[in-house]
Amino acid sequence: MTPRQMPHRQPGTLRWILALAILTPAFASLRVARSQTPVTPPALSWLWVSPLPHGNNIYDLGSDGAVSVQAGDRGRIYTSFDGEFWRPHASGTTNALRAVTFTPQRIVIVGEEGAAAWVDRTDLANSLQPIDFTPATLGTSDWLEGVASSDSLVVAVGDNGAVHTSPDGASWTRRPQPFATWLRGVAHGNGTWVAVGEDGFAASSSDGIQWQMRNSGTAEDLNRVAWIDDRFVAVGDNGRIQHSTRGITWSALDSGTTNDLYALAGNITLAGTRWTLLVGGDLTLRLFEHGLWSDETSSARSQPAPVWSYYGAAWDGIFFTVGGATGMFVEGLKESAISPFSWFNRTQGVRHWIWDLAQIGDVLVAVGDRGTLETSTDAVHWELELVPSAATNQVLLGATGNPDRWVVVGTQGTILTSPNGVAWSLVTPPPVTNDLQGVTLRGEEFFACGGAGAIVSSPDGLEWRLRARPTTALLSGLVSGPNGLVGVGESGTLLTSPDGDQWDLHPLNTTAWLYRVRYLRDRYVVVGANGTLATSPDARIWTFQSTGTTAWLNDVTWFNGWFYVFGGQGTVLASPDTVAWQRVPIITQKSLYAALATPAQLVVAGIEGLILRGQSAPIAFLGYQRNHSTNTFLLSGVPAWPFTVEGTAAFADWTPHAAGRFIDPTGLAYVAAEATNPPPRELYRSRLTP
Repeated sequence: MTPRQMPHRQPGTLRWILALAILTPAFASLRVARSQTPVTPPALSWLWVSPLPHGNNIYDLGSDGAVSVQAGDRGRIYTSFDGEFWRPHASGTTNALRAVTFTPQRIVIVGEEGAAAWVDRTDLANSLQPIDFTPATLGTSDWLEGVASSDSLVVAVGDNGAVHTSPDGASWTRRPQPFATWLRGVAHGNGTWVAVGEDGFAASSSDGIQWQMRNSGTAEDLNRVAWIDDRFVAVGDNGRIQHSTRGITWSALDSGTTNDLYALAGNITLAGTRWTLLVGGDLTLRLFEHGLWSDETSSARSQPAPVWSYYGAAWDGIFFTVGGATGMFVEGLKESAISPFSWFNRTQGVRHWIWDLAQIGDVLVAVGDRGTLETSTDAVHWELELVPSAATNQVLLGATGNPDRWVVVGTQGTILTSPNGVAWSLVTPPPVTNDLQGVTLRGEEFFACGGAGAIVSSPDGLEWRLRARPTTALLSGLVSGPNGLVGVGESGTLLTSPDGDQWDLHPLNTTAWLYRVRYLRDRYVVVGANGTLATSPDARIWTFQSTGTTAWLNDVTWFNGWFYVFGGQGTVLASPDTVAWQRVPIITQKSLYAALATPAQLVVAGIEGLILRGQSAPIAFLGYQRNHSTNTFLLSGVPAWPFTVEGTAAFADWTPHAAGRFIDPTGLAYVAAEATNPPPRELYRSRLTP
C-alpha cells in the first residue's frame, strides 16, 4: 500500500455492483460523435446536505484550544471555534490535504502533489466572514503526508524521501536526503524532529534539515508519528505501535488489533508509567488506559464510538476528537476520572449507501442500503421513513411513482408500495426472487427489471406479474419514453419494447455494463462502465459519445440548460448537447450513484449516505411566501457568509429589505421583511455581502 492509499471502506455487505465494475471489459465503439463548438459549463455552487457538516474524508485535524481545523478531500478545509458550526475555506487547490500543524502565528496544511496552504491565526479568529487560506508553492509533485512545527520551523515530509522546510509555511525549501523512502509522518518534541514511513522507516534530526536513519524495530509501514508529553509515538499497519523518548531507540506496544492504524492522541505522565493513548484506523478505535486496551466501538459500551475508519485524532486534556472517512467526527469525554469514555457523533445524517433518487409529485425520494428510504420536500431536510421489518435487511435500488402510488424495488425481489410515501407495505409474495433495480412508470403501468433478465409489471403497484425474459443478463436500468421502454444492463445489454410485451435486443458493439438509462429533453441517454455514454433520438439508432473518462458513470440528468453525468470517485461531466463533455469540479471525491434535477437545484447522492445539492449561483432563492404585510424568503448560499435581500418596484433603485448570515451548515436561511408594495409590483434580489 502506498502512502496515499488510506482505505475508505464502509462496514456492511459486499457491493456486487462495484465488484462487477472492476471485471467489466472496456468498451470499444465504431461510432463516436464529436462536438464542433466547445462551450464552458456554468460553475455550480455545491452544498452538503448529508452528512453534516460535510462528508469529505478528514485526513487530519488539529486544535490550538481556540480553533479546530479539519483537512481532507478536494482541498477542503473546515474550521470551528465551538466544535458545532464548521466554516468551509478555499485552499487554492483541489488536491487532497493530508496533514495540519500550528505555528505560533499560522495554521499550515500540506497534501497531495505538493499542495500547501496557510492562514494567520489572528486573521482567522477576527474575521466575521470565511477567509481563504493562501496557497504556497513547493515546486514538487510529491505527496506531502506529514507536517509538524517548532517555534521557528515547519517541516513537511512525503513521497520519495521528500523533506521540505519553511520558516512560516509560505516559502519552502527542499532538503535533499540520502534516502528515498516514502515518508508518512513527522513530529517535533524536546528539540528533536522524527519522521516515519513505509517498511518501518524512522529518522531523526536536530535541525529538521539533516536527518539520520534509525532502527524503528519494525518492518511494518508507519503511518503517523506524534510527540506526546515525553516521547514520540508512531502507529502503522497491522496494529503496530512503536514509541521512543528521543527517536533513536524504539520499543513496541501491543495494540491488541491487527487493523491498520492512522490516528493517535493522548497523554503520558509519570515518565511513561501512566498512559492515556487513543489510536484509530481501519474500522477501529482503541484506548490504552490503566495498562489495558479497550475497544471504544464495542456495542457493549453504554456510549460507543461508531465502527468506522479514522484518520486523525487530537486530545486537549479533556476531550478526544477523532475524524475519519466521509466526514465522521466524534468526541470522547469522561464523566469522572474512573468512568469510561463516552463518545458523541458530531455529524448528522444516515450513513447507508444511496442507490437511486426519484421525484414523485412534489416529494423527493432516496433509497439505499439496509432498507433506507428517505423523503424530502426541499432536497435539504430528509425524513427517514419506516419500512416493513422484512425489508430492513434489503438493499433498495430503485424508486418511481405518481402521487397516488409510490413504488420502490430492491434485492431478492423486494417491492414496497405506498399511497402517500409515509405508510409502506411489502408486496408478498414477490413476483420474482431476483434482485430488482430498474423501475419506471409508463402511463398507469409500473415496470421493473433486474437479475437474470427479469421483467415484472403491475397496473396498480400492488398486483405484479412476471413478463417473458428477453435476456439472462442482469438489467440495472429502465426508462419510459415517447418511443417505448428501454432497458439496459450488464455485458452491453440494451433492449426496447413499445408496450412491455414484446422486447427486442439491440446489440451496441460493446461489452461494457450499461448501468442506467434516462429520457431527457428529446433523447435517450445511456451511461455505464468505463466512461460509456450513448444517445438515441428514437431508442433504435444509437451513437456512442466520447466522455474523456474511464470512470464508471452511474446517472445522467438535465439542469439549467445542461446535461450532467455523475459517476465514480466524484466524477461529474457536463455537456450542452450530450456530445462535447467537460469535467465539472465538485466538493467530493466519493462515488455518486444517483441524480435528479429540480427547477432550483441539482441533487446527487451516493456512497455512505452522501447527498449534495448544486445551484447555479453562490446564493439563490429556494422559496417565497407572502403573509399580509410580510415577505418570507428561503435562501440558499455559502455557510458563514452574510447576505442582503433587496427590493425594487421598477428595476431602478434597489432598497435593502433584510440582512442575515448563513449560520446553518446546510447553507439555508429564512428571512422576513416588511412588504412595502402590494404584489405583483415589487421585485427582489439577493446577494452575498462583501
